[in-house]
Amino acid sequence: MSSPDLLNPPVKAKIPRSKVYQIMALTTFTGVCGYTGTAYWGWLRKQTL
Repeated sequence: MSSPDLLNPPVKAKIPRSKVYQIMALTTFTGVCGYTGTAYWGWLRKQTL
């Protein structure tokens, strides 16, 4: 998500429920292997910032 007001407290950041479930599932699978987890979360961070 990108928004110029993302750090503004009154602005509510929302993502679809399906994306939350996807992130939860990927956390389970990438937590097993340190390299895979680090690579995935680094990629995800670049997508969100």
